[in-house]
Amino acid sequence: EDQTYDTHLSVFGSAYRTGILEAMGSTGIIRPEFRAPLDDLRGRLGVSEEAGKGLFLEAAQERMVPMVEWIVLELERTMLTAEQLARKRQKDFGEDYFKSGKGASGTLGLGSDANIMSDCMNLIDFYNENDIAEQRENGTKTTYKKVQEGGEEKTVEEEVPNFETIYPITGLESKAIQPEISELLYRQFVVGGFTTQGPQATRYEEARAAFGGIIGLEKAKMEEITDSIGSQVYENFIGNAMRTKGSLDQQDMMFLANIQSKLNLAEDASEKMLLQTQKKILSEEANALLDNEDPPPEAVKAFREKCNSMAMDLEQDIGISKPRLSRMFEAEVSPGLVNGAI
Repeated sequence: EDQTYDTHLSVFGSAYRTGILEAMGSTGIIRPEFRAPLDDLRGRLGVSEEAGKGLFLEAAQERMVPMVEWIVLELERTMLTAEQLARKRQKDFGEDYFKSGKGASGTLGLGSDANIMSDCMNLIDFYNENDIAEQRENGTKTTYKKVQEGGEEKTVEEEVPNFETIYPITGLESKAIQPEISELLYRQFVVGGFTTQGPQATRYEEARAAFGGIIGLEKAKMEEITDSIGSQVYENFIGNAMRTKGSLDQQDMMFLANIQSKLNLAEDASEKMLLQTQKKILSEEANALLDNEDPPPEAVKAFREKCNSMAMDLEQDIGISKPRLSRMFEAEVSPGLVNGAI
């Protein structure tokens, strides 16, 4: 039977693959009513279920690659000038190719204006609607559930199968995108979801892991990119708040909690970012204060009290050297020694 399948695959495999591409139509998505006839066609052609799955993935990749390449081109044209893009693509792009009528500034990060979110969502819909992703069992995990026992409600542990999502075709594996661009693209998608408001923002956030998997990124790399965005947002927001108000209030903390939720940051990662950013801002303030030959006593006192209120040790947390700590002490107490207050 296996030999028969092999023979039928070599003779009729291309016909089945063509049938799949035709069923995808202009949208690239196989409608539910076409799936049974496709499976019937596979059986009549004598193609095994396993081989049919392989042919389906080949056809899906053929449709997916241009979608990924288009998104990459859209991303690059907002990041590069016309000349830079022409050198990269070995093709001349006139200024009219750029929607803005001019080359991009080349600025990366949160301020980037790449408008690729709808194209990215189309790619995700293509993947999801065609059921390309697979669920694979990977060990077990511990869950907790409430049960009634002896008239009392108790929480018990239960070991259940742990499933992970597998993406059998990806942008990286198909060479439709390069590794460095894939990371930039994922970053842009996360930023796009973060800066969008309303129901669409929720849709972007829920699709984030799927998008990363489709372009071929590992979970650890996605978390690294998301954490870097969170760190930048935290630094900008906390820096502005501390420079204008001196410290963070309850409203600021609520805003940071919202950022943590939107970016799906782990609790410990969020706390670490907050602490590191506060230390960095205070260190910058210390340098600006102590770079003066004669730092104002009242400014030194205010800075010391601010650090104390935030439970920050001047030497261990802020990184102020012992000689500079001595200068701070002298600057703060000298006026009192001179006027007899101390």
